[in-house]
Amino acid sequence: MGYTLSSPANAGGWNNADVTVTFTCADTLSGVATCSAPVTVGEGANQVITGTAVDNAGNTSTLDVTVSVDKTKPTIAAAILPLPNAADWNNTDAVVSFSCLDALSGIASCSSPVHVSSETTGQVITGTAVDNAGNTQTAQTTVKLDKTAPAITYALNPAPNAAGWNSADVTVTFTCTDPGTAASGIASCTSPQTVSTQAANQTVTGTAIDRAGNITQTTATINLDKTKPTITATVSPAPNAAGWNGRANVSPTGTGNVTVSFTCTDPGPSGIGVGSGVATCSSPVAVSTNTLGQVVTGTVVDLAGNTQTTQVTVKIDRTIPTVSNVSVNPGVIVFNPLVSITATAADPSGNGNVASGVIGGEYFIDTDPGEGNGNAMTYSGGQLSASTHITGLNVGPHTLYVRSLDAAGNWSLKSSTGFVFVF
Repeated sequence: MGYTLSSPANAGGWNNADVTVTFTCADTLSGVATCSAPVTVGEGANQVITGTAVDNAGNTSTLDVTVSVDKTKPTIAAAILPLPNAADWNNTDAVVSFSCLDALSGIASCSSPVHVSSETTGQVITGTAVDNAGNTQTAQTTVKLDKTAPAITYALNPAPNAAGWNSADVTVTFTCTDPGTAASGIASCTSPQTVSTQAANQTVTGTAIDRAGNITQTTATINLDKTKPTITATVSPAPNAAGWNGRANVSPTGTGNVTVSFTCTDPGPSGIGVGSGVATCSSPVAVSTNTLGQVVTGTVVDLAGNTQTTQVTVKIDRTIPTVSNVSVNPGVIVFNPLVSITATAADPSGNGNVASGVIGGEYFIDTDPGEGNGNAMTYSGGQLSASTHITGLNVGPHTLYVRSLDAAGNWSLKSSTGFVFVF
């Protein structure tokens, strides 16, 4: 007795399709009476099929045939490590591993891990599982790999000046790009940032992130000063209370200059005390000519470009006033009368002269006590006048002197007249 299989098993003893077992029977003496019919075997492991032969004499013979059939494909799954991000990208080398399973005949082979190190927008990796029955199954996965960091630049609007300062609010705008052979594209780029706080060395950081999770940052430095600097003017020599400079405080010879000097600072905003610093400050200005009012302007500019100006008016009168027509009435003083003293006073102008105007005068008798130390006289309508009692003089002739004073503090030369004191 023998058998044949409709499909022989492989080297591992497995079939991957139904198998028909056909028995062959022979008897050389009485002959075969019955022989088992063919049996078709489906899926299963180590299935025993028994065939029986009976000859015409009633003798029997049996034969066992073991058949293993696995018609089901194995399973295979692919896994990428490290895991891709939510956008299905990796930013470091990736390994694709395969896991294979076959519940019946078992796995004969399973694809080895695949290492992906070259940047790619989509490399398809295929793995194959083969079971012991010869059934196959494949699995595919796509690896997207971008290891190149994105690029980010910034622009300041308005742009800083040559000294690196701004004098108005600054908007920092970031531009992001994703270079490389397998660019995943920009996922996020920092939005424009406006800087309004006044300070030096303020930093604004922008971040570019591509879809693979690569990150690049850049930092902009902003120096912002929106506060005007300060400037003050100093007049030297200082004018008198009436705002005039004359011989007394400029030069007794009438040739000196009045100098306007400027002091500049840049303190910055209140409460912060940080300014950009003074870039330029007007140089001193010398005023050398008589003037009723020369306006001198000074300007300060800070490093941020903020400006401030100040003005001061300089009035110079170096020309002395005049006095004439001195009169003492009565000219002979007897019995202590009330004496009237008068004189004509003027402050000439023209030919380079500036008249600050006569404001008063003084008189003295015989001996000059020095300018400003005589007896005061009032001025009105071109006349100096004073009324007084003159006593205590020696009997005889005396000289009375008068000089005038202008608003610039200039004293005239003295002018005189004589009188006689009796008693």
